[in-house]
Amino acid sequence: MHTSIVAIVALLLSMVHSFAVAAGTPGASKDANATKLDTSRLSARQAGARFGQAAGVELICYDLRTTNVVNELRAKYQDGTLAEFDDEAAKILAAWKSALSCRKATGPNECRLSHLWSCQQAWREIGPEGTAVPGLIEPKKP
Repeated sequence: MHTSIVAIVALLLSMVHSFAVAAGTPGASKDANATKLDTSRLSARQAGARFGQAAGVELICYDLRTTNVVNELRAKYQDGTLAEFDDEAAKILAAWKSALSCRKATGPNECRLSHLWSCQQAWREIGPEGTAVPGLIEPKKP
């Protein structure tokens, strides 16, 4: 039986995957030679979702951090498109914050597994070799 926290994470990941598919990226591919998405092709909504995902990673994933590319991504949008970008980023970040709170988890193991799974998925999508928007996150340096 799925709990609410698992449902939230699943929703978040399906939204992120749908943005990857809409952008024409190989969202499920683990092939390092897969075509990388040029961030200039992202709509404001898609870019905002990835920005929100990167911000969520910064909150939940203790061994990962955002790169300077995250701020460059936001700087590409202005006026109405910036508002669309910010709205989508806020929605995605809110889902990550909800997962962080673990209020609806039935126990600490479920909460921790949800965090690990979310971080692994983000690494696949926006890490250095990401399948959606590579280079938004990187390992923290000691």
